[in-house]
Amino acid sequence: MIIDLDDVFVLYRGTPRDIAALRGLSIQVRQGERVVIHGPSGAGKSTFVKLITAAISPNAGTALLFDRELSILDHGARNALRRESIGIITQHSGDDLAAELTCEQNVALQTRRPEMSRGDRRDATAEALRAVGATHLAHRRPSGLSHGEVQRVGIAVAVVHRPRLIVADEPTGQLDVANADAMLDVLAALASETGATLVIATHDEAAARLADRVITIADGRFSEERRRDDARPSAVVDERGWLRIPQQARESARIGRRAMFIEVDDALVVARADDSGTAPVDRPTTGQHIASPSGASSTAGREPAVRTLLDVTKSFGDVEVLKDVSLSIEAGQISAIVGRSGSGKSTLLSILSGYLPPTSGVVESPAGAVDVSVCPAVPAFPDGLTAREVLDLTVRIQRREPNPIERDELLKRLGMQDLQDRVTAELSGGERQRLAIARCLIVGAPLVLLDEPTAQLDRRNAQRVIDLLTDAAGRAAVVCATHDAELIRQADAVYSLDPIRDRQPATNLTAV
Repeated sequence: MIIDLDDVFVLYRGTPRDIAALRGLSIQVRQGERVVIHGPSGAGKSTFVKLITAAISPNAGTALLFDRELSILDHGARNALRRESIGIITQHSGDDLAAELTCEQNVALQTRRPEMSRGDRRDATAEALRAVGATHLAHRRPSGLSHGEVQRVGIAVAVVHRPRLIVADEPTGQLDVANADAMLDVLAALASETGATLVIATHDEAAARLADRVITIADGRFSEERRRDDARPSAVVDERGWLRIPQQARESARIGRRAMFIEVDDALVVARADDSGTAPVDRPTTGQHIASPSGASSTAGREPAVRTLLDVTKSFGDVEVLKDVSLSIEAGQISAIVGRSGSGKSTLLSILSGYLPPTSGVVESPAGAVDVSVCPAVPAFPDGLTAREVLDLTVRIQRREPNPIERDELLKRLGMQDLQDRVTAELSGGERQRLAIARCLIVGAPLVLLDEPTAQLDRRNAQRVIDLLTDAAGRAAVVCATHDAELIRQADAVYSLDPIRDRQPATNLTAV
């Protein structure tokens, strides 16, 4: 076995209590197998990835990686194991590339090992770039590449040493559908060529097509599994008889805190217990939303434009990212900015926010100066604060006193009411993203800009965010750069940036 976890627990020391991220997790992965890991935000996927990449050790249970027990390896031995045998890929793998070096030089840095000759290093670098379809980028610097191109080079850096295990954590989180599919194909091809084991932790359901097995982690446990030829997933019962009933099934059967088991012939039926005292299930509320097929708002009156761009062009050095872009952002609407990765969506948001000036063109606020609230794709929070304290601090910065009722309702809408006293460093990637959205909305700004607000979220939590943004649009102009098909469908106005081909700049936005 490449990975052999048996009854593993991982705890994070926290305030006011410790947090069990993995709770008796047992999973085995064989040499050469392709496994996709699904699970809701906060289920333990990120902790699982840290464990199987030797970044952490378990607090209890047995964790074998390449037949080596992680709990007895010191920090140096775990780092050596990572360098020698594991390739790690995230949705931000390309962000660590050295800007002053070419792509070829960045990849070559990872081959500097005593056992490799200069010729071996050169050959390994060329082969890694070829394997990810980036040979043509060898002599270019990362700053001139699209996100998808940078991601390819980042993958080359991760696999140039031909690891036995490739672990990808949300590798397609910020890519459009075409680039995401291409990235998955690259990972599959790399695993096939090298015989490496491939583990992908992702919310992207399309990744399942690569998998020998799709495993669902929930509440820190192995809960479901679907093999390649299975029509549907099967629930997993561990050695102690624990069985997790999926939330959708629990809600449909109105099962609360108690259930009964009924034996019927060779079947076991799980039913709601009559004495459970179950309260009605809380379902996310959906804000009223009516949009015409063209994406224009169906409301009779039109709100004044909050911000307009006229013939805006933006260049970074010799690279022209946006060219002659014109649009009008109106109050009372969700506007979705769509386009391929690298088409300039994030740059456009920065210009709308006023943070980034255009190279040419006009940015205006026809209704007068407005406050802007921004939710970045990669949020950051002050060290040591809880989720509740982050929101209260955000309000105080606006010279207002926090409103606990407003704060608690916002956290509840995002499914974070039980996480408000958890320090932000202890939150999962999806939980941090939802907290960033709450921080953005609690400001109450008339212009709200969000960069890929659902990229790290499972479908249920993504829908919570979409419902919340739909309601927020009744009080503000909401603009999202997104690849999320459901968020795009819910938008009042959709603008598509022309895809970049041969590094030509995006031109005028097209209203969809």
